[in-house]
Amino acid sequence: MAVRLPILLNADFSEKTRLHPVAMSLSMKLRETSTAEITLDEQDADVVIHDWVEIYTPQGSAGLFRVTDISRSILRERVLTLRHGIDTLCDGVYKAQMDYEGTVSEFMGNIMAQQTVVRWQLGTCDDTSAYARQGINYDQLSSLLWALADEHNGYYLSYDFSTTPWTVNYLALPTEPACEFRLSRNVQTVGIDRNDDDLCTRLYLSVNTAVTGDDGITETQTELQIHNNTEAQAIYGIVEKTADIDTENVADVSAWVQRYMDDDAAPTIQISIDGYELAELTGD
Repeated sequence: MAVRLPILLNADFSEKTRLHPVAMSLSMKLRETSTAEITLDEQDADVVIHDWVEIYTPQGSAGLFRVTDISRSILRERVLTLRHGIDTLCDGVYKAQMDYEGTVSEFMGNIMAQQTVVRWQLGTCDDTSAYARQGINYDQLSSLLWALADEHNGYYLSYDFSTTPWTVNYLALPTEPACEFRLSRNVQTVGIDRNDDDLCTRLYLSVNTAVTGDDGITETQTELQIHNNTEAQAIYGIVEKTADIDTENVADVSAWVQRYMDDDAAPTIQISIDGYELAELTGD
């Protein structure tokens, strides 16, 4: 399988040199920052923190990644940790103390407008729903984006580095499968892992509310709530977790609880397959 070598870029994002990894791994994610790790021997090109590297897969460019960590092993190999270009949003903060209520696309546009260095613009936004968030208080732009993506199921982030500024799109996930795998029939490297790390059938929730009295003094009042998922308890028994939220950050506590309990009502299932076999079977 032919894959182009990663490219170390100049300040103007033109090619500086090709890197020759001893090892490389890439973790592509749809709703948070994708990451990569590249191991170089000591004879390879010099790389410094915040250099840019373009990484390739069999499908072509995986995008531009920024070097965020460099460590050296006892064998004198250098291990580079890189994060996808969207991670540049973590360089800026939302310069306001406010509550937000509007549409998803407007909120994403507001995030892009707060960038210290404007690298990103909003492209297509398929999510036309309303979005509300309380207690924005100089939050990192990246944390606001990931919170939005986490709260709205059925959508994912895609990126276009061919534009200036770069473009981020918020697209609806396809509903039709692109391919089918049958265990022990045509897939040899598939693995299935189940664990109960996030399983919760009973939640002890501390709800903190800031209350300002007539004397102008603000105090925090805490209410302990206990929530049970009886359907999940009938299957898995009582599995307890704790959580702590502030009403200034959570507009609808009941909706937050419902989503938490629904998301953690069953063990986590993770299915993995070797990338080489996936490419051989699908041609992708």
